[in-house]
This record gives sequence, C-alpha cells and structure tokens, in this order.
Amino acid sequence: MIKYYRASTNNDTSNNGGSISVNYLQISNGAIDNVFPSVTEDDRSAEDLVRMRKIFGHYYLQNPDKLRNTIAFVKMQPNNDDIIYIGDGTTTDTQADIIAAGGGSLSGGYSWHGSGVLASSLSGGSSEQIFVNTREEGGFHDDDIIFIGELGEFGYLSPYFEIVTATSAAYNSTSGGYILSGLVNAVSGGTVRKSFTDPDNTMVASCVDIGTLESDAYDLVNPVGWGLAQYPEVNNTGTIDAEWEIEVLNESGDIKISQTGGSVLGVVEYANFGDDITVDNPHVGHPYFEIPSSSWYNTEAALEGHTITFKTKGTIYPVWLRQFVKKDSVAFHGVTFVVTTVGE
Repeated sequence: MIKYYRASTNNDTSNNGGSISVNYLQISNGAIDNVFPSVTEDDRSAEDLVRMRKIFGHYYLQNPDKLRNTIAFVKMQPNNDDIIYIGDGTTTDTQADIIAAGGGSLSGGYSWHGSGVLASSLSGGSSEQIFVNTREEGGFHDDDIIFIGELGEFGYLSPYFEIVTATSAAYNSTSGGYILSGLVNAVSGGTVRKSFTDPDNTMVASCVDIGTLESDAYDLVNPVGWGLAQYPEVNNTGTIDAEWEIEVLNESGDIKISQTGGSVLGVVEYANFGDDITVDNPHVGHPYFEIPSSSWYNTEAALEGHTITFKTKGTIYPVWLRQFVKKDSVAFHGVTFVVTTVGE
C-alpha cells in the first residue's frame, strides 16, 4: 500500500534532503543501512550524535482511490538505546530548512514526533490520562494525534488500535515519560473506545498528520472559448505534484506538453491533437496523466498558437527522520526501527 523512496541528497550536510531521488530509488524494507548509515564505535564515543534523513512515502493503489485521515509515526524504536523521531516536510526542503525552523533540537519550535510504550492499562469508555514511557524528553506535544496500538508477534501491529487526540502532553522527569491528558477519539470526538490491558506490548506514538492522499488535476486554464473540455485523467501510481503546459504548435494539431513546475523532472513530450495522449512516468511504469482525444473542443486550427495550463497532485508525501545516538552508548549489530503509515 505504501512504498518509500529516498531523497535526492542523503548525507549530513545542509543540502541533505531536497526533492525525491531522480529515479525514485526505493527504500528496501529490512535492508541494512537502508535509511541511516551505520554508527561506529568512534562515532558513539565522540559526542551525542544527531542525524537527519528525508524519505518520501507513496500511496500507489487505485482501489481504494484515496487514503483518508492518513498519519505517519515511529511504530517501533530501535532495539538498542538509539531514538528515532519523525517530522513533517515539503517536497523540496533541506536539512538547512529544518534547522532554520527549529529542528536542530527537540525544543526549537519544529515538531519532532516520538513514540514509547504504555506504562499502565487504559480503560475504554473514558478520557483518563495515560502515561507513556519514553527514552528522553521530546516527541510529544499538546493537541497531538496519538496512535495507541497493541504489538503482535515479531513487533507487527495487531488490528487492535485506536487513534486519539491529547489536549495536553507533560513530561515527568522523575518517571521518565509523558502524561497525556484529555484523550478524545479522533474520529467520533467522544471518549476512548477501547481498553488496552497489556501495557508492555502496547505502543503509543505521536503522529505526523498527512491528511488525505488522492491524485487530482486542478486549476485548468484554457484560452477563451478553446481548449480542454475536461480535466486530464490522473492516477495514484504515476501522477505527481506538478504544473503543466500544453501548446498547440500548428494547425495540423501537433502539440508540445511541458512540465513547468513542481519537480526536478523536466518532462517534455510531443503528441498530436487527434490522438489519445498518455504522458508516461518512466520511474513507476504508469502515466503522469492521460488526455483522451474526446477531451478537446474546437479545432486544431482554432487552437494553433494557444497555451493550456493545469496542475496535478500526486499521492507522494515527504517526512523527515531524526536519529539520536547518545554518547558512549553501546554499539549494536543490526539496529532495527520501524516507521509506518496508517489511513482509511
């Protein structure tokens, strides 16, 4: 349902991040160093280490055609003492932008979202506060969307979960975790519906709100009285966030289709007015969009020299990951963490 791709730049410089990798380099689930590089003993002995990496999630299914109320979160923290956080991003921002927004620390104004485990049972039908054991202060905020879910065998999420909001998140330094208060079911607005009676196997995560993932074409601008009678046809697999221009070159109906904004990919394609037009996205094997020949109104001669513009919206979304490695922490071969996306 969700694929993850690398950003164009993956290092520890200010240019880290940016746009999606040119060839949509997919992140292999479970592969060694698939997001962050290995942390050596020397790295761990020098000082506290913070690294950031940007990744792009992609909802690529057509059925259902949209994913609503989508959230992303850290489902499982590393199996050593390292800590992973997740944060929101844009399609082009870099590490320098995140630091400028306060993301250089956990208290700088940029919202890094963390996760932990439930400290005690939670009863359904109430809005009681809960306590979440975390590895350090940071990662929970007032009015966060909170995912509460039981972990099944091998750390997989069971179908038993609930999504709530918490009006207050207060860190308790004595106990080493967060008190989340004012819990409200995120869908109904009522009290928490489910009971969680196995705290050690129940994870609690602060979530990045992705919203609705659905491809779309919009802002169609035709010359007065001419152009396209309907929007181009889009899909969740190949469509991207971009701006497009169609120019009718001559009265024979030759047209030029150009991508004019929204991506580093400079798409230019030539076609003919009378054909069903498919502009392919070579990175995923599906079209950016399609224009059936029946979409046009008026003649080639009338459209000669005119330009049509429109925009498309895809179902690819960026998030940032932050890795914290404490000074003198023990190295661990095969460090594993899990980031996931959930929607309906």
